[in-house]
Amino acid sequence: MLTSGETLESRVKALEDHCNQAIREHRTVFNRQMKRSELEDENGNRDPMLRSALPTKVKGDLFRIVEIDGIEKNACGGTHVENLAELQCVKITGHSWKASTKILTLSFLIGQRVLDRFDKCCARESAMINDLSCKREKLPDLVQQRLQQLTVANRQVKALSDELVQFLASDMLTKASEGKVVGTFRDCESAFLHLLEKALSEKIKASEGGPRAILLCCPTAFLFADYNEGTPLLSNKDMLSSLLAEFGAKGAGGKKPIWQGKSITGVKERNFKKAMGIIEEAAKDL
Repeated sequence: MLTSGETLESRVKALEDHCNQAIREHRTVFNRQMKRSELEDENGNRDPMLRSALPTKVKGDLFRIVEIDGIEKNACGGTHVENLAELQCVKITGHSWKASTKILTLSFLIGQRVLDRFDKCCARESAMINDLSCKREKLPDLVQQRLQQLTVANRQVKALSDELVQFLASDMLTKASEGKVVGTFRDCESAFLHLLEKALSEKIKASEGGPRAILLCCPTAFLFADYNEGTPLLSNKDMLSSLLAEFGAKGAGGKKPIWQGKSITGVKERNFKKAMGIIEEAAKDL
């Protein structure tokens, strides 16, 4: 239990300090054979130095007891250092508390691994100081400032992206005139195609007599949407096979009325134009 004013973090730090103090004191580690009667009385009262109960499944009356001089002793069959000084130092790198089981899990490093981690941390810190051109003690504040600036910039980019999507959708529909199929090839991320498809879909549904199919392409992916009731174009297997062959794709999927896929060879503008021709030919009967 934590005392008043004590935090879990302060308790963990105190534990780390106690460990390192014991290492600095060069505490000896003993291991010896001891009888049960030497460790607990007939009423089961244990030696105060014995932190855990003796194992019940041990054959015979002898136990291998490992003792850290002046700190604790426990039954253990493992390998141990002869003196805590061999450990050099201990650094607790993380902890987590599970309230339901009241178990505290610690992550820690010992000895050379502490020094290795310190070397890596120093290298990262030096790189950040060089990149951000600031003093070591200013790093946390400057990183926080950059994160806040990035958040603002991301919001601005999203607003501009939404505005661009709406503009492109309106422009594409205007240029499509009375055509049954509208499409474009853009050098963008595939996620942008989905934003553009959504905007086009909303505008098409709000209008009458507009395009009923959309083909959107970027260098790595393509997206075909069919807004005809019953999806007659999506049910045209020959047309879909031709699209797959043109885009160099092995397969495509998605929820109707969206049909999407990734190109293995890469989508180019000439592929897009040929694919538009395939779709327009199939759409003549709509």
